[in-house]
Amino acid sequence: MKIDNIIIQIIGNWIDQMQKKNWLLEEDREYYQYAMEVRLEEILTIATVFFVIICMRQFVNGLTFLVSFLTLRKRTGGFHMKTFEACYMATVGTFVAVIFVAKYVHTYSKIGFICTCIASVYVVVIGTVNNPDIDMNNSELSVSKKCARIVLTVELLIVIVGMRIKKCKEIVIMISLAIILCSILMKFAQLKYQEKMS
Repeated sequence: MKIDNIIIQIIGNWIDQMQKKNWLLEEDREYYQYAMEVRLEEILTIATVFFVIICMRQFVNGLTFLVSFLTLRKRTGGFHMKTFEACYMATVGTFVAVIFVAKYVHTYSKIGFICTCIASVYVVVIGTVNNPDIDMNNSELSVSKKCARIVLTVELLIVIVGMRIKKCKEIVIMISLAIILCSILMKFAQLKYQEKMS
């Protein structure tokens, strides 16, 4: 049985119980079904990522990357897989790859900084990729772009300050990788026509 089907079944049972107790109206069922599915999928993915962080003994680095990436990605948007299973596997696989790469990149090189700068310029210029499934209006898109640029600015300031502090090199690398990955996912979404043009 597919993970998607299991999640749908679990949520369906919860919704049925809520309706039996008159906590939920029938016309609200679809909204709650979708919202609960998304939250459960997020919890499952983040729990798996935490498990990976602990197993790889990279808690601080992993958590730094996770917070930096999710905070920026929430505002920039980017490529989305068609199914939860594909998204789950790609997310966990990418996370493991990032942690693995970071374990062997012991110095923050000029190349890393240049890549971070290029990725940052791209994020500043584009701001947010408006996925057709999310379908933000112009006002929402404008706010999202502004928030993406603010988050990016904060993360870049941490990178710049961290470059001056020897003990912060790993944190700088993780935040830089998060910025780079967000920009790659934004570009990939555009290449795969996952952007609603306004």
